[in-house]
Amino acid sequence: SPKRLMSLVVVIDPDHGAPCPSHAIASIRDDIHQAAEDLRARERAADIAQIGAVCAVSGFSRSAHPAIAACVADWCERTGARGAVWTDLPCTFEAETGQPFSVDAGLAYLRALTGASAAEARRYIDSAPAATDTALRRRLARAPWWRG
Repeated sequence: SPKRLMSLVVVIDPDHGAPCPSHAIASIRDDIHQAAEDLRARERAADIAQIGAVCAVSGFSRSAHPAIAACVADWCERTGARGAVWTDLPCTFEAETGQPFSVDAGLAYLRALTGASAAEARRYIDSAPAATDTALRRRLARAPWWRG
């Protein structure tokens, strides 16, 4: 991610990902489109299409992955949320590195980062909520080169 100085970012990846807890923060917005625009601006996403959205009130839904939108809609129903927005960024690991994402490939990529990119990767990964418990984070926690 250019925003993260080409370090890795967490994305919802139905092809290579694994389920893990996430977090919800209430928006000050009543309109799903305004909430999505706020998130787009915060994440510096080039296009609103990179922000997924589900509105339980109107039935509006936008996501690159319909199964993800359905999962979010189910969550809205279970929790009583009127809607949800999320970063719906594509997994660009393969385009950037020439290989599909795997934990081993992610570790190798992170280990090769230097300077500001390595510092941003460490800051981003280490500051993510502990409940965002991914296989990559578990392996990093055991890696002496990461723990420093």
